Amino acid sequence: MEREDFNRLGQLLIRSGHINNEQLAMALEQQKTTNQKLGELMVVLGYVSQDAVNQALETQSRISFTMADAGPRPHS
Repeated sequence: MEREDFNRLGQLLIRSGHINNEQLAMALEQQKTTNQKLGELMVVLGYVSQDAVNQALETQSRISFTMADAGPRPHS
């Protein structure tokens, strides 16, 4: 998994066991026509609760902050 993909909402929800890859793919496809935020759309579709989305967004925020503090990774 790419470093930038690690922090995406859908990937966080998959890793936490709230959704599967198929549900993410379906939500992303529908998002193209609705322009809704992914978390909102997954709640409307019944894939996750609002609490699960909030928890994933909180984790996402912590990861972003930690990665920013760590600075860029040196290339091997």
